Amino acid sequence: MKYFLLSCCLLFSIATRCREFSIIKDTADKFAIAVPFGWHYNLQPSQYKFSAWPPVVDSTQPSYQNVSVNIFDIGNYSLSQLVAEMLPAISQRNNAHLTDSGFIVVNDREMFWMDVWYNNPRTNDSMYSTSFVTTDNGKCYMSIANTPAVTAPESLEMFHRMGQHLRVGADVKLERLLLQLPAGKSWKVIADQENEDMKLKQWIPQDENSARYSTALTVMSYKNSRMDSLEQTLTNFRAAGRLQSDKAKFTLIQKEEKPGNTWALFKIESPSILKDKMPESNLYYILQGRSSFHVAFATSRTPLLSETFVKTWTNIFKKGMIGEE
Repeated sequence: MKYFLLSCCLLFSIATRCREFSIIKDTADKFAIAVPFGWHYNLQPSQYKFSAWPPVVDSTQPSYQNVSVNIFDIGNYSLSQLVAEMLPAISQRNNAHLTDSGFIVVNDREMFWMDVWYNNPRTNDSMYSTSFVTTDNGKCYMSIANTPAVTAPESLEMFHRMGQHLRVGADVKLERLLLQLPAGKSWKVIADQENEDMKLKQWIPQDENSARYSTALTVMSYKNSRMDSLEQTLTNFRAAGRLQSDKAKFTLIQKEEKPGNTWALFKIESPSILKDKMPESNLYYILQGRSSFHVAFATSRTPLLSETFVKTWTNIFKKGMIGEE
């Protein structure tokens, strides 16, 4: 299954940039932020609502590179009013200098950003910080990322990407394909990952493990993505199946392509995949949502899918709903 996921991502051109990010959500305080893979983080630390930092290579040295999120009650203040008070406060500090700033709109929400040079009051080291500020429902959300000046050239672009993915309020919830798992069996989540481009979640039976499983369900949502055409998408999946096995058999079961109702159901059956001698067959359900493209597939470690398997999962897929999570 991992080989198909790889080929599927390649076919849909999900950009893998030089540094990958995961999305960390705080549903209680209604915000989400992108953090580089491998970074440590703490929700609800003592001083902030959220903090994150990279692994320290030398355990005897502190890590001055970090990012934090804080939330303030602002009543009826607008973003412009907040900025009008923040900028003079920075200029009055003897150890700080505003190097650049501006307003941007991300997903219809206005944000203010600023890059500031300052001296660390504890060490007197030269530091840079990047802050992103936005408002929602009487609250101000601010992310602040800090780095020593020596690493600023390689860090500022990363900090801006993190700040631009600060989501607050209702924006924290994104479009998902919601499915009801089969009754009569306990299931467990073995993968739950999200980055800037996609969300992936995977289940297997409770009494099995990811190394050896009989059945699995995988649901992927490609954010802000649309199919160019249903036929081209099916062609891409057919090609992906051939990448995992030259003996893979593609069978279209049903499809619909109408405005607001574009989906397809098909299966790819393989006696073996790449160097894995175990067979693997999948029943796929692809669906164009309002803003995202969704892929769900049920896996069976068999060379062919039984009629019962296809019927059971077809019913589950067709009863699925587009919602927010």
